[in-house]
Amino acid sequence: MTSSPHSPQIVEFIKNHKFDSRFKEIVFFGGSFNPWHSGHGSCLSLMDKDKLIIVMPDHNPFKDVTKEENRFSSLTDIKKELKIRPENTYLFEGFIQDANHNPTHNWLRQVKDSFPNLKLSLLMGFDSFMSIDKWIEAKQIIKDTSCIYVASRLDNKEARQSQYYLLKSMDSDIEVDFIGHHDYEHLSSTEIRKN
Repeated sequence: MTSSPHSPQIVEFIKNHKFDSRFKEIVFFGGSFNPWHSGHGSCLSLMDKDKLIIVMPDHNPFKDVTKEENRFSSLTDIKKELKIRPENTYLFEGFIQDANHNPTHNWLRQVKDSFPNLKLSLLMGFDSFMSIDKWIEAKQIIKDTSCIYVASRLDNKEARQSQYYLLKSMDSDIEVDFIGHHDYEHLSSTEIRKN
C-alpha cells in the first residue's frame, strides 16, 4: 500500500515542533471524531498532564472518506474542544484534510524510522483497543508501539484481560495502561450521527 502524501507531513510536524528534544514519548490520539464528543475529551483528561499528545483526526479506514462539508465536527470545532487539555496537546490536521485513507501502520512506521529514540504510544477507547488486532498490519503497529493507553468504555475484566494477552502474544514488549473510567462512556459518535 502506498503512503499518503500527508504521512511524511506528520514527521515534519514533529520536527518543526522539536518534540523529539523535549519529550521521550509521543502519544497519538487518532480517530474520525465525527463528531467529537465529551467521551473523546475525557480520554484526554484521563492522561497525565506531562504527556505529549498529538490529536489526529482521520478518516475511518474501513469506511468511505467523509468530505469536510459532511462532517459533524470541523477542525475548528475540535480546536475549541482541545482547550479542555491545553498543556502538551497538539492538533495535526494533515490526515483529515487528505482525500485518502491514512492507515496507522504507514505513518507510524515513518515516525518510528525518523525518531528511533522516541517512545511512540497510542491513546484510544476500549472499543478501539478490542479491535486493534484486526487493523491493517496490526502486528507491525503493535511492534512499533511502546504503550497503548486505554480509556475504559463499558468494558469488562474478562474481555480486557483476553485482549491484553493477545497483544502480548503479538509483541511481548508492548505495554497497556488502562487509564480509567469517565462519565461519558455511553456516548458514541455513530449513535450521535444517527440521532
